Amino acid sequence: MLSSGTWEILMVRSAQVDTSLLCDYSGSTCELDSQPGRYNPGMQWLASGVLEWVRKLLWSADTPWQTLIAEAQAIPPGARGVRMQCDLLASQHAGWQGVTLNTTRGHFYRAALEGLSDQLAQHLQTLENIGRFRAKELLLVAAAAATRCGTRSRPTGLEYRSKFSMMPKPRCPARRCLAGMAWASSLRRNRPERRSRTATAIFGRKLNLN
Repeated sequence: MLSSGTWEILMVRSAQVDTSLLCDYSGSTCELDSQPGRYNPGMQWLASGVLEWVRKLLWSADTPWQTLIAEAQAIPPGARGVRMQCDLLASQHAGWQGVTLNTTRGHFYRAALEGLSDQLAQHLQTLENIGRFRAKELLLVAAAAATRCGTRSRPTGLEYRSKFSMMPKPRCPARRCLAGMAWASSLRRNRPERRSRTATAIFGRKLNLN
């Protein structure tokens, strides 16, 4: 299950786990499940904390999240070539690339959202390797008042099914809006041959701005 906050925690219930891989991936964890013979491998990383930093940097700490979302919605997918490496804690290459004189703060924010979505997709792949499963169903944990940008896109021709679990009174609308984009990004990485063991990967509050 994904606990969505300043840190994101992606977990899955799996019948087996390759514990030898845990030390190879920063942020990986593994817990015993309440059911015998089940395990809960997981990944955790800084996610919404990146968005909070971008808001404070380019707007103000009290700017409504919907303002940022609206500006990002005005930017097409791909942010016109602007990309963001979002590992602000560990990577010396963290930050934006592809910036031009025409780049606006909306581009920066959209690039951050897309970068975090790609990051989630990568962590899902890592979790699949650790838990020895192939996800066929994704549960997106979002808020009851999930905005349109979080549910608008529905990628087609892909194997994964999506489910939404609603939670009241979100602390950060930007996090819930990230759900759709992260879901789409994860699915784009899916391959036809991935049809082995099933498991339910649970993550959420990412954005789809299409």
